[in-house]
Amino acid sequence: RKQYHKAITAFTNAIKLDSLNSKAFYKRALVLYEIEKYDLAIKDLDDAIKLNPEYDYYLLRGMVYQIMKQYELSMIDLNYAL
Repeated sequence: RKQYHKAITAFTNAIKLDSLNSKAFYKRALVLYEIEKYDLAIKDLDDAIKLNPEYDYYLLRGMVYQIMKQYELSMIDLNYAL
């Protein structure tokens, strides 16, 4: 069984140590995505993108928006990522 809550705690601690760590926000968003906490994943991805607008971040956010049936936002992010 995967240990999602331990991963969330680890990434949260990394963010507390370095609030400019976009990778920690992204990786925590990945875990949140896996456990279907989509609103929280979007928030982390928003923070990651503000810090460092990498295409991986836009790709994941676009995928989450699609699951949430926010198709226009999904298309914007997916087009940006491609």
